[in-house]
Amino acid sequence: MIDKIYRDTYRINEWGSFGNVKTYLLVGKEKALLIDTGYGKTDLAKKVKLITEKPVMVVLTHGHIDHVGGSFRFKDVHLKREDLKIWMHHTDPSFMNEYFKTAPHHYQNPSDVPLTTIDLGQRSVEIIATPGHTKGSISIIDKQGKTAFVGDFINPLDTWLGLEESISVEEYHESLKYLQEIMKVEGITKIYSGHNFVKMSPKIVEDYIILCEKIIHREIKTPKYKDKGICKGYVARYKRAKLIYKR
Repeated sequence: MIDKIYRDTYRINEWGSFGNVKTYLLVGKEKALLIDTGYGKTDLAKKVKLITEKPVMVVLTHGHIDHVGGSFRFKDVHLKREDLKIWMHHTDPSFMNEYFKTAPHHYQNPSDVPLTTIDLGQRSVEIIATPGHTKGSISIIDKQGKTAFVGDFINPLDTWLGLEESISVEEYHESLKYLQEIMKVEGITKIYSGHNFVKMSPKIVEDYIILCEKIIHREIKTPKYKDKGICKGYVARYKRAKLIYKR
């Protein structure tokens, strides 16, 4: 399913083993930027061509399979170096067969993500480092659209810091403050994550900052997270923020 969420900006939805995942296409006058590539179970390149014939640059918000799976269909693909090891594991044929029961694809190593402003042609986007869910996580700031695309850095249901590749609450707190500062400068009014259909308010960033501070200063109860899946640790809540983290 393809949704137009605002001017020249599209959301493409895909369902898979880890629930629904979102990719976003930002179209400028000269080229387009594709944020993440989903599981790779559908022909994402074909869907993109239904929207635009312009050259497409792909940036991956982090290295997990539900965000990089379709990257084999594109040539100009970028991922932050810190997540390359995750990407290599998740695109390995044995991993693909275990989780998706599909034939492995041929993946080419992505280039490093340029942490800079990219001109799409009368539309500028800024790529910033926001380590948290993984060490190499990034966010994309659409300056004209006053929107931040954050991958799994913030999720409206819960945010996972309980993975082996996740960073500490203290480090995540610093990343949140950095994102908040950038958003204030650019006048960001809405946030989209890599999962869920919810359009988030910038206020959720403040909720996560306060939640981190309460965890750091031990001002909040943090029971063990009971889910027996891949994310382990403790769970804490504050207003709209819910964090699963490791100690």
